[in-house]
Amino acid sequence: MKKLFQKLIAVLQMDVGKESESNNEAILIRLLCSLGIIHYLLTAVALAFNQYIVLCLVLIFSIGIYVGALICTYENKTSLASTLYILQTLFVTAALSLSIGWKYFFAPMSIVVLMVLYFSLNMSLKKKGWFSVGMTIYLFLISVGYFYLPKHTEIFNNVALMVLFLNISLSISSISVIGYCFCRKFSQTEEKILQYNKKLEQMVLTDPLTSLWNRRAMNEHLNHLVTQYNKYQRDFSIAIMDIDFFKHVNDEYGHSMGDSVLKNLSVILDNHMKDFGHVCRWGGEEFLLSYENMDYETACRHMEELRRKIEEQDYTYKKSTIHITITGGIAEFTSRTTLDALITRADELLYQGKTTGRNKIVSSQY
Repeated sequence: MKKLFQKLIAVLQMDVGKESESNNEAILIRLLCSLGIIHYLLTAVALAFNQYIVLCLVLIFSIGIYVGALICTYENKTSLASTLYILQTLFVTAALSLSIGWKYFFAPMSIVVLMVLYFSLNMSLKKKGWFSVGMTIYLFLISVGYFYLPKHTEIFNNVALMVLFLNISLSISSISVIGYCFCRKFSQTEEKILQYNKKLEQMVLTDPLTSLWNRRAMNEHLNHLVTQYNKYQRDFSIAIMDIDFFKHVNDEYGHSMGDSVLKNLSVILDNHMKDFGHVCRWGGEEFLLSYENMDYETACRHMEELRRKIEEQDYTYKKSTIHITITGGIAEFTSRTTLDALITRADELLYQGKTTGRNKIVSSQY
C-alpha cells in the first residue's frame, strides 16, 4: 500500500514536458482535480440513496471534466487544464447551491477558484483583479437566485450530514493543497534566488581563470584581519609574489601555456595556504598571500618553502614542459602602519627582489 501511494505521488508530481509550462501549476491542478473526483464520486453515491438522479448526473459529468483537465496537465496544456477546472468548479458550485442551498458549504469553493487563478502565471494582475470583481457578482447572483427561484431540492438526515461533511472536507483540503503548492513554489523560488546570489557573489569575488579570490575579495579580508589585530592582537603578514619572466612564457609558448601555468600555480598556492591563511590573484601574474595568526619569522619561512616548491615543480601543457620561479616580498602588519602602507611595503620588497636577481623572497630583515 505504501509503494502504491508513493507511485501515485510520483505520477502527480511528474514534470511537464515544456519549459514554457508551469510545473507547479500543473501539480496543483492535478491534486485539486483528484480531490474533486473523489469528492463528487462520494457525493453522487450519497445523493443516489435519496434518488436525486439529476444531481448525480451533474456530478458524474463534473468528474468527466476533471478527468479531462487531469489529462491536459500531462499533455503540456496546463492553461487549458486550469480553465476547465475553474469553469467546472464554478458550474457545480452554482448548480448545487441553487438546488440544495448555501448551508451545505458550497460557496468556499469559489474562493478556491480565485486562489487557483492568482496562483497561475498565465494572466496579468489586472485581469485577475477584474476576475475578483466578477467572482463577487457571481456569488451575489447565486445568492439572489436561491432566494427567488421557486423550487429547491431538499435532502434529509444522514445524507444531508454526509454532503455537508464532504463539502467541508473538499474546501479545507483544496485550500490546504493550494497552500502546500504555494509554499513549495516559494521555497523553490527562494532556493533559486539564493543559488543565483551565491553565483553572483562568487563571480564578484573570484578570479575567473584561477578560481582564487580576486583583489576585491582579498581587500575585504585584509580589512577584517586589521580589525582582528586591533581587537585581539592577532599577528598577520602579507606577501606579494610575481612569476619571473612570465612575458617570456607567453611569447615563446603562447597565452594558452601562460594560462595553464597560472592555473597550476594557483592550485599549488591554494593547497599551500589552506593551513596558513588565504591567497588571491592580485593582478596579471601577481598573487597576494596573507599569513595569519603567526609571527613574521614563521611566515617568512613558509614563504621560502613555497618558493622552493614552485621552483621544483614541472609545468606541462600539451607537449611542452617548463619550470618557473617566483620573486616575492613579505611584510608584517604592526600597530604603527596602515593596510595601504603594508601593501606598498610588500610591493617595494617585491621590486627589490626583481632588481637584485629574482627567484627570491625579500623580507624586511633582508
